[in-house]
Amino acid sequence: YPVSDLHDVLPELVRAACDALSVPNHGRIPHRISFWDEPGELVLSLSAAPTADQVIVQLDEWAAWGDAEYGRPAVRSFGSRSMSRLAFARAVAECLQAVRAAHALADYEARWNHPFPVELHDQLQRLLKAAHAQRKRRP
Repeated sequence: YPVSDLHDVLPELVRAACDALSVPNHGRIPHRISFWDEPGELVLSLSAAPTADQVIVQLDEWAAWGDAEYGRPAVRSFGSRSMSRLAFARAVAECLQAVRAAHALADYEARWNHPFPVELHDQLQRLLKAAHAQRKRRP
């Protein structure tokens, strides 16, 4: 799917991943991340799962920006699944790393009209390291 450069979605996505790993309360969920695809949008929704270490991830497509807010039905739902908060954060980190490896920071900004979220990416990496260290300490 092509994504519009009119909306800077990466910081929203990284904040959601950081929030999923943050303590206390295992982060602030829900999140709604909109990937504008002129004139429609893809919406990645995160909601709380029955267990504290999980998050429910759902992806839907709308025909026009704002249709979700107006209660119009999605054009297509790609479904939802429950996954660990750590797995979600890792997936976001892997995507960011791939984008960062493929584009120099200046090239990224020239292409997308927004700077790459370096500080948020670094914050996510620190949270992932802390989560990994905490998992290693568990019996």
